[in-house]
Amino acid sequence: MTSDPLSPVVERLLQSLTLEEKVALLAGKNMWETANIDRLHIPSLKMTDGPAGARGSKWTYGSLTTWIPCGVSLAATFDPALVEKVGTILGEETRRKGCQVLLAPTMNLSRSPLGGRNFEGYGEDPYLIGVTANAIIRGIQSQGVGACMKHFILNDTETRRFNVDQTIDERTLREVYMKPFTMVVEESSPWTAMVSYPKINGQHADTSPDILPRLLRKELQYDRLVMSDWGGLNSTVESLLATTDLEMPGPPVRRGQRLLAAIQDGSVDVAAHVDPSVRRMLQLLEKTGLLNADDSTDKKSEQTTDDPVFHQIAREAAQNGLVLLKNDGVLPLQPSKLRKIALIGPNARKPTAGGSGSAAVNPFYVTTPEDCLRSAVQSANPDTEITYQPGMPDSLRPHLLGDKLTIPDGTQPGFQVNFFAGHAFEGPVVATSLWSDSLIYLFSDGDVPAALDGRPYSYQASGVVTPRESGRYTWSLANTGQAKLFLDDELLIDNTEWTGTTGGFLGCSSKDRTASIDLEAGRSYRLRVDNVVTLPLVDAFDNTLFPRVSGVRVGCVLERDESLMLEQAVASAREADVAVVVVGHNKDSESEGGDRAHMQLPGRTDELVAAVCAANPNTVVVVQTASAVTMPWVDAAAGLVMAWYQGQENGEALAQALLGHCNFSGKLPITFPRRLEDHGSNAWFPGEAAQDRNTFGEGVLVGYRHFDAQGIPPLWPFGFGLSYTRFELADIHITGTLSAALPKSKVLVHARVANAGSRDGQEVVQVYVAPSAQISAMGLVSYPKTLAGFCKIAVPVGESREVAIPIPGSELTWYDAKTGQWRLDAGKYKCWVGRSICDIEAELEIENPTLPAVMDFTTAVACLNCREKHLKCDGNLTGCARCQSLSLSCHFVPSRRGRKCRPAVPGLQLVSLYYLHFHQAHPFLPPMEVLLESDPPSYLLDIMEFISLHYLSPQFFQDSSKILLLAVQAADLTVEKTQALLLLAIVQHGRQQAHEARSCLGQALQSALELGLDRREASDALSVDAPFKAESLRRTWWEIVVIDVLLAAVQVDGYLQFEMIEPPKVPLPCGPEEYQAGCILSPLQPTFADMEQNSLFCGDVEFSPSAYRIEAAMMLRKCLRAGETHVTQETLDVLNAAITAWFHRLPSSRRPILQPNGVLDEIMMQAVMLMHCATIYLHFPRSCLLAFLPITGRIMCSSPPAFVTTSLDPQLHTAKVAEGAVQLSRLASLSASVVNHTPFFACTLVLSSVIQVAIMLSDGLHPQGPRQQFLSLNLGVLRSMGETWPIAASAMQRIRQAVIEVHTAVPCDARPLLDVFSPST
Repeated sequence: MTSDPLSPVVERLLQSLTLEEKVALLAGKNMWETANIDRLHIPSLKMTDGPAGARGSKWTYGSLTTWIPCGVSLAATFDPALVEKVGTILGEETRRKGCQVLLAPTMNLSRSPLGGRNFEGYGEDPYLIGVTANAIIRGIQSQGVGACMKHFILNDTETRRFNVDQTIDERTLREVYMKPFTMVVEESSPWTAMVSYPKINGQHADTSPDILPRLLRKELQYDRLVMSDWGGLNSTVESLLATTDLEMPGPPVRRGQRLLAAIQDGSVDVAAHVDPSVRRMLQLLEKTGLLNADDSTDKKSEQTTDDPVFHQIAREAAQNGLVLLKNDGVLPLQPSKLRKIALIGPNARKPTAGGSGSAAVNPFYVTTPEDCLRSAVQSANPDTEITYQPGMPDSLRPHLLGDKLTIPDGTQPGFQVNFFAGHAFEGPVVATSLWSDSLIYLFSDGDVPAALDGRPYSYQASGVVTPRESGRYTWSLANTGQAKLFLDDELLIDNTEWTGTTGGFLGCSSKDRTASIDLEAGRSYRLRVDNVVTLPLVDAFDNTLFPRVSGVRVGCVLERDESLMLEQAVASAREADVAVVVVGHNKDSESEGGDRAHMQLPGRTDELVAAVCAANPNTVVVVQTASAVTMPWVDAAAGLVMAWYQGQENGEALAQALLGHCNFSGKLPITFPRRLEDHGSNAWFPGEAAQDRNTFGEGVLVGYRHFDAQGIPPLWPFGFGLSYTRFELADIHITGTLSAALPKSKVLVHARVANAGSRDGQEVVQVYVAPSAQISAMGLVSYPKTLAGFCKIAVPVGESREVAIPIPGSELTWYDAKTGQWRLDAGKYKCWVGRSICDIEAELEIENPTLPAVMDFTTAVACLNCREKHLKCDGNLTGCARCQSLSLSCHFVPSRRGRKCRPAVPGLQLVSLYYLHFHQAHPFLPPMEVLLESDPPSYLLDIMEFISLHYLSPQFFQDSSKILLLAVQAADLTVEKTQALLLLAIVQHGRQQAHEARSCLGQALQSALELGLDRREASDALSVDAPFKAESLRRTWWEIVVIDVLLAAVQVDGYLQFEMIEPPKVPLPCGPEEYQAGCILSPLQPTFADMEQNSLFCGDVEFSPSAYRIEAAMMLRKCLRAGETHVTQETLDVLNAAITAWFHRLPSSRRPILQPNGVLDEIMMQAVMLMHCATIYLHFPRSCLLAFLPITGRIMCSSPPAFVTTSLDPQLHTAKVAEGAVQLSRLASLSASVVNHTPFFACTLVLSSVIQVAIMLSDGLHPQGPRQQFLSLNLGVLRSMGETWPIAASAMQRIRQAVIEVHTAVPCDARPLLDVFSPST
């Protein structure tokens, strides 16, 4: 990843901190906050769990939050765009609760069906995990808070997780378990990371030199803050040397005074070890805005807003994650034809909506399948009767007392807890706290009175229990420490002497100790629990926090005849037309802190399901689990739905899907084996727990790879999921080529998806690829295929849609542990396209050709060995022929001779052509004469000539951008290198190489920052002696800023790469007349701040066209940010007013874009273009046009708004958008010559066209309106620009195709209006 730029604010603070203050910053001050340094106005940074919602600072009974579906359910959507929307909820609620970092996502694999924490992760496939994690990180961080990728690495078991030593080979470690982290570091760049608990190959991850320093810092180039997991810092010195920056939580145990002592005795060097970690801490504080925060700002309340938009997104995510596994015609339910529905199962009334531990939240509400299905059915047909029978107990252990428990005075529910010093419950009460149920969990800050910190203590929980029914009750007591339970002052349970821990209280709890007693309905009983706080009974516990956690859990349940419960359920099923059984796991059988012992559903679940299916052949089984379970009754069920843990909307989502109000579209992100023994992890998971050993013996054969390699049929395969409709795949083919020298090259897998069924629906097209044949040839473990790409596409009934799925060469690489290198082998790779790992529609072939041994043209690179001998080098990047013959290693640098693919056109003419056309739109290089006199590097001239070829006949053209990039990357860091990367970014965008364009821009940005181009000192130093070079530096920096905004706006996956805290102080470019004429009048140019000041007071200063272009780009940047999240009406009004004012403030000399001589001012044209785009991006998410995105969204150069928001006046916003689109078209009409236009203008015409089509649809295609003419104009200009830039030609085709689809979708009497846009037949 690109390293964060050095910040003068951070560096100044780093120099100002004392040693003690530096050490303080490397540990938390409490459970969720880092240390604050008031002397330097450095505030605390606050974090919060977690993956299922922003919980806030209370571990239990905390502030309300939106409960999203669990991780594996999100992965089942196979919909990154939807997951990103869910991420915006997490980010926004994190920010609203006054927190700056959300401790999510969890990116560990579902290695085994027995994994207790599988609900947090995204399944068993590394690629799917990476894609899903990237999406949610983008969503979180779009709200201005940081995500935390966790846990790096191998945190895939809960059994002895603090101590277990995991043995794994280097190839499996990288190809499987590191792959998701590699993907997110390269793409979404999470602000923080969390290191894992276990040992890896003999050493804890936080202290190992092979984990963070080698894998994360060196191989992944991740240079942001890494924190310990809570209590998981295992040393003072080794952890810091391994670059674990932050010990959490606080107060410090391993850091603090121990670290100061280690520094004083010479074990830790401040400059080498302390300062880098402190710098990363300060960089995070700066990134979150805390270093710029007003000291007087009060801490935010954790009470957040109950946002209906968030609830809708959570419901959509839940619906899309539901997986239909079987349907023998019983679904969707049709209430009009049903007399009686039997609803059965404990989870129907008490659903498992989420996991425990880090994923536990306090939701606004939880919908239940019973309530929602009852409501939906009876709304459709009030005559349909719905009965409910639980069929079995709803928990394996007695559940919490709930509303049966009140504090002693009866004024509120829950326990009253009195704290005492010492263990005898004597003396005065030190403090009292109230708990809203019979679970006491002393984990959060303030739970234990400060006066008892570090001292022996005990506590007494008291309350009053009033049962509603008479009968015999089973009581349970689980605790840390030594606890006794009293009822009416009589000892009922003594749990002071216990051995063996469970997963409760994060692995520190006793097992439940139970007792039975008869209770009378309506009678009040005094309940008291005395607990002496002691350390847990654990032999070895490598955690500094959890042994200090104290807790008590009291359960109570009325004993019932379980056989009778089952019989009643069967009887109700027998009497009904349809039976719906909702069963699954809950926190008793699947939770953080422990792994499952088997794959069976809990208790008598299988017996219940089998009996109901036997009683009623029309039985639908709904399973709520986060892992694969056995299903011995599967053949008898008529319908089967995998419902995961789906948060607060679980009931509503399920009801809507069962009734067909929404379609099933989820796919399995895990494999369901028929039995545990079939799973590849069975022999190795959880390992030899008693000896704290765990071997990853299955190697790379994780999940479905094992089944595929061994020919074992699964019960349900990875990627499988049914729908209410039927899809057909056709026209499956591959375009593009790979290059062995360029791992980032890619091919596109195309398919046409047709909906041949009777309902609208979504299909997931999945692409699997075979690994290199060399792996097996070398005697290494291999597998048939692995997921390399997918696309979820919505297809209406009777229609078809095209998908193009990129498969980069990186998906074919493998890690050669023998050489310690990643390899992309030449050869042919099989590729499969289908609906699941087992449902394949087509087999294709991807070829990765070898590079030619000898190239027939002079190359842009030469190896040092050839250069030293003054010999011609063939430039073969896998090893030139001469070096291979001598067994030498090649090291390539730019060739001093080289020009690649140069046509028979003199070089000077091509440079002139560059200045004649391209330079008019992007004038940041020095004037031509100045440039040539400066002896520019050959790679820069190569790129200029390559750009010029676009303006010539196609016969001269051969794409050499990749080899040119290699030459640039091999060059030393200079301004010219930065400019070359920037040129490549622009031209690659024009050539539809979006990923490459973003990458080159990122490299240009990083180079510019390293050279200090973002600071005015860089150009000021040259202003007198080298004014043209100084001006070129300024122009280069500002061009990077503008192109960053343009790429973010017009690319489908675009995003702002430059994190701008405040406008740069680099002076603005001078006017073109000074620059081109070679007469820069003043070395002191105005800054952007000067321009803003002039604008504020409507001053008379006239700025250059480039300055107005920069100002417009900055406005578009603000509007892009405003489109990522909710903004206040005041903010909207301010931005809208600023855009309008900009046009009014333009000096009269700058308003005519078409100059008197008939030449367009390309820069002022771009300025106006950018400002109209700002209008569109500001108002489009709030307009009436969003409804037409299903048709128009696919032709947008940028993604449809990720965050749709409501507006009181959508018509006003629609009018603003429409006017912006018209103005963009009018820019296209200014001149018949388009050859000098920037390729980005083509993208803005696409934006204009999208809006024209959407408005035409919304207006009902009224005859002969002006929209038709504007759309025709856009198409014509795109056709002309397409002769130069491929992106324009492609955009024109996409728009035409969309119009054709509209043509087929509208009434016949309206179709003549569209004939003018349709291709001639």
